[in-house]
Amino acid sequence: MLRQLVRILPRPTLAVLGNHDIALSRDPQARASALRELEPATLLRDDGRMLELRGRRVWIAGADPRLIVRSRARLDPNRLASDADFSILLCHYPRVLDALEPGRFDLVLSGHMHDGQIALPFPGGKLRFAHLRARYNAGVYRNAAATMHVSAGLGTTFVPLRFAARPEATELILRAALR
Repeated sequence: MLRQLVRILPRPTLAVLGNHDIALSRDPQARASALRELEPATLLRDDGRMLELRGRRVWIAGADPRLIVRSRARLDPNRLASDADFSILLCHYPRVLDALEPGRFDLVLSGHMHDGQIALPFPGGKLRFAHLRARYNAGVYRNAAATMHVSAGLGTTFVPLRFAARPEATELILRAALR
């Protein structure tokens, strides 16, 4: 089904894998995929592509999900940066934001958290059971290094259920800053 969906996306399409795609999970139902390519999309694994968009050079780098193992970086994500007018890092794990140096990437696109998947709403927030201590669950975060969007995604882990963690497929529209 993924291959069918990728065929209808606009070109160029760049993608990264997540931890369930390589069975790097405590979820007993996670199965490693034999996915090595995702034609016509380009699968990024610790590399990137320079695109020319509206007269600007845009660098899009993608981190392999093995980038962060047991909360420690296996590879310095700053090494994936390149000189461009605008640079984007695709990384399944949102905690990559804490490892970035200012000026390396302008935007980070991430997921992994499922917005907690099963959550208990309360005034002023919600308790997310899947990731009780996570700092980046869903939405937009900014720090000195970059702006990051964490998608709640469409999937689940362990149990095929979401509660108070609405699934989402996000379309982001990037605009030049006003001068």
